[in-house]
Amino acid sequence: MILVAYIGKASANVSSITTSPSFKPKPNAQVRCIALHIIKVFISYRARVVLQFLSRHSVLLKVFRIKSSYWYPGTDVYAKVAELVKPVIRDQDFVVVSEKPILIALGSIYDEKVIPLDSLTEFVTKVLSSLWLSFFRKFPSPVVEEALRNTSLKNLAKHKKLVLKYSSLLHFLKPVSEAGIDASNLPYHYVAIPMRGMSKVVEGIRRTLAERLGVNVNVMVIDSDRMVVFKRCRGIAIAPRPTEYRYVIDLGVLSYIMRFLLGGKVRLYPTIVAYAGKQYPLHLLLKIAKKADKAIMSGLGRTAIEMLRNLNKTSFDEVKWSDMNKAKHYPIAIVRILHSQHPATKISRHNTNRFL
Repeated sequence: MILVAYIGKASANVSSITTSPSFKPKPNAQVRCIALHIIKVFISYRARVVLQFLSRHSVLLKVFRIKSSYWYPGTDVYAKVAELVKPVIRDQDFVVVSEKPILIALGSIYDEKVIPLDSLTEFVTKVLSSLWLSFFRKFPSPVVEEALRNTSLKNLAKHKKLVLKYSSLLHFLKPVSEAGIDASNLPYHYVAIPMRGMSKVVEGIRRTLAERLGVNVNVMVIDSDRMVVFKRCRGIAIAPRPTEYRYVIDLGVLSYIMRFLLGGKVRLYPTIVAYAGKQYPLHLLLKIAKKADKAIMSGLGRTAIEMLRNLNKTSFDEVKWSDMNKAKHYPIAIVRILHSQHPATKISRHNTNRFL
């Protein structure tokens, strides 16, 4: 309507000009004048629309980092989370938990020292390590390179054999942390193995918080392995390991390679392993996961080699369970939406009372 009114006004002005005996503009100048005014109105209108769209989707987040002691095997995950978050938790908060402490507490660990080693696995592991080190000469990754160079071939081969037992070839070909199987922050030769049914765990945590603390929250479990998300397509993420979140696709080593080859065309986010709560757009959950991942510290180190260095040990056999508490552990982060104009963040009374 504004545009039509403006065109009518411009036409009237042009008519008054053409009837004036002292001024006779060329027809092309009249058309150019009208077109210029129409373009200005159109640009102004589009600018207002874009600004409104951006402000409607702006989100302001606050992160609370929760400190804890080490979660040893047998720890009651549900009671522990409720105890730790009780002082600060509120309705609609996001309780983001690192996957590793949950796996350790629930006993999803394995001692790689008992794995028998064969010459074929050792040979394949040696070839893969050489190929990856060559790859990293062009696409540097210092942390991974250090892990490959400083871990003995025997330990690498045993790890590869375990990976092949619990996952697929796409994960086996990855250089480290294959299928999410990780040795950091564990003593001796233990590794944590991602478990099936993590969705049930997050649902259980959410239900426990509702029953014990009377709050309705969203619960997310994340892993530090990076997912790939295309900048122009934020509706789906590609992970290098298995997950139970429906908007994440597991492509194993292909996802890992994409992060190097595609460079500026993709963004990297921590892997969302499982999620329970109100349904939000993926790009919002990714932002929350990234904020939480910065708050959740890696304990004794990001890799097993870093752990050895931080503990001043020379062998994994020297690392004991008692050493695990020699570092600060922050397994949980609470992310709170302070301000948002995104329609998906509006609190629903029905959702709030779901578990109450």
